[in-house]
Amino acid sequence: MKAQLKVTRVSPNGNGLKDLEHTSAGEGRVAPTTRVLFNGLGGVGGRIVTHLKALDLLDQQAACYLWKDSDRGDRFETTLPGLQRVTLTDTELCRFGVEDARSNLQNYPQLARRYRRLLRGIPVAWTYGRGAGQWRPIGMLDYEMDIASIQTALARVLDAFYPTPLGKKMTMERVLAERQAETQREQPLLVVQISSAVGGLGSSTFIHDAYLLRHLLEKRGATNVTFWGIVIGPRAFQGRGPNILYNYAALMRELDWVYRQGFHHTFISGESVAAARPPFDLLFQADLTEWPEGEDPAGKLSDTATDAFLRQIALGVHLLTSPAMRDRLQSLLVNIHDEAASDSGEAPLSFLGSFNAALAAVNLSALQEAIALAKAEETARKVIERCGA
Repeated sequence: MKAQLKVTRVSPNGNGLKDLEHTSAGEGRVAPTTRVLFNGLGGVGGRIVTHLKALDLLDQQAACYLWKDSDRGDRFETTLPGLQRVTLTDTELCRFGVEDARSNLQNYPQLARRYRRLLRGIPVAWTYGRGAGQWRPIGMLDYEMDIASIQTALARVLDAFYPTPLGKKMTMERVLAERQAETQREQPLLVVQISSAVGGLGSSTFIHDAYLLRHLLEKRGATNVTFWGIVIGPRAFQGRGPNILYNYAALMRELDWVYRQGFHHTFISGESVAAARPPFDLLFQADLTEWPEGEDPAGKLSDTATDAFLRQIALGVHLLTSPAMRDRLQSLLVNIHDEAASDSGEAPLSFLGSFNAALAAVNLSALQEAIALAKAEETARKVIERCGA
């Protein structure tokens, strides 16, 4: 059996894919077996997508990468054996947001009706160019107000998979280009959207971004698209801020809603999205099951341990997106609702999967009770401390 080596590259302008595949004897050139778009949201999504880019340098996939974040910080980089550094290019980054989102609401009555109540109680300082800072309303408001930047970035990356022929004259070159574009629209595309489940930017835009991307793909005539969602946490991020569990609970409730009721939303750009289907064909949750050795279980993960954990997530995603594993997962998840039916004959909502393809249903009542108990415990502790007991 001849060994094969395939290197996939995205051109610097993000508008084309270059796939090189050779046998060990240097023979042949084979089309990629899978086309994948890795779509990262927030800081965690950006780190994992960067690690994925490093892992995908030698593989059997034509992959594109996009990281969307409202922060203005440095981009991440990772390393390969031999100390080769890998980072996302400018065309693979989308920085968005406005400096004074709260004041800009007066220019958008549509947004004011949605967000003024949600912004009450959030310190004004958090709304000035500091990213979402674990405040979901700020992350979503940044996304809504700068939706033009979001759509420009999405259009740029989709051009790599579904190019639009330019020109009006029906020249032979245009006819051939249109035929090629039609063929590409029929080729399978896997979209893998990655975010933390607890951050202000990622958890707040996770659903909207998936539906918007589905909408833009439909407008381009894409007919063979699969969406995977991957949310990280909450346990891995404990101790990193006051809103971790609240953001997680909010995202779970929103996912529960759209999986049952669908999605209806109009962005200020004029794009109106109405979908009855869930945002993801398969949704994974990845979290720590065992606390790393040497780390304090009562505290937060160190930066070193967190990066190691995110690298493991990237490796898991990398392996899952291989064609053989993807097909296996799809076969395992057939008719899951019938198998999980309760005594009353009703199937509970089960839309989360772990990386070993086991299913996990979200018990929202238990989650809310746990959060309420944790809040009550915190309040009681503070009262006891103030009383000197």
